[in-house]
Amino acid sequence: MSVVPSGSINEFDETTGNTNRVVYQYVDKRFANAGVLGDKGLQRRLHVIPFDPKTPEQVNQRNKMAIAVSAWQSLSQEDKNVWQKRGINAPLTGYQLFISAHMSGTI
Repeated sequence: MSVVPSGSINEFDETTGNTNRVVYQYVDKRFANAGVLGDKGLQRRLHVIPFDPKTPEQVNQRNKMAIAVSAWQSLSQEDKNVWQKRGINAPLTGYQLFISAHMSGTI
């Protein structure tokens, strides 16, 4: 059995003289990343910090999400149970239904 590194690792690049952070990930259609270049199996790549432009629309949605989560957390257990029962025959959980309804403004 092989040991797979988890997280990111610092590696020294002799060609540039830089220390790079690399990550390891499995590549396969089971992991929804089969389109990634490289052989299937374990892939080594540079760690990339995603760009976050923080547009007004993104900030607004994130604020709405934070308010919706806070509203869910402030519900009584009885109210949460009502939402969970609504989710039994739906493709979403009660929590997801509540968050969706809250963010869309229907509650």
